[in-house]
Amino acid sequence: MSISIDPGIELVEHVFKVLQIDERWCTRQERGFTWWEYNLAQRVWSDPVIDDDGIKVCKVHARTDVPRNFTPSKSNLDRLVLLAPFASIGGGYIIDDKSKTVQLAARTDVHAESLPWMKALFSVAASIQAADAYAKAEELASMFQCIPASSKHPKSGARGGVRR
Repeated sequence: MSISIDPGIELVEHVFKVLQIDERWCTRQERGFTWWEYNLAQRVWSDPVIDDDGIKVCKVHARTDVPRNFTPSKSNLDRLVLLAPFASIGGGYIIDDKSKTVQLAARTDVHAESLPWMKALFSVAASIQAADAYAKAEELASMFQCIPASSKHPKSGARGGVRR
């Protein structure tokens, strides 16, 4: 097995390849990407490498926007906590305070020895997360009296047609 210099970037690039993401519907960041399968944005990225007692480790994240304009009232937060057990392998729920968006979020730690099997697992988790977001966006928006987190690619615009 080859030793990975940056297992986080290797995992992020593997997810990009496995999900067959079209560059037209993606923006690249230094350590990741954001893409639109249809109208919900999913961001996949890696934190920088840290040295954990001689082992190079990265935290890799996948987050998909679901509803936005979320009001973090006690009743809304209580309902979101009640939904936590129903989150898929694609992650749990977090709130981006800056954008007032509820996101499905998954995170893993990866190093050279875990990279081979983590490629398969995290690619599936990111894929399920994106599908789960589409399945839940309307219902969550209704439940929390906000709107689905629809967005469009900053240059390519909105994707036409129907979600595949």
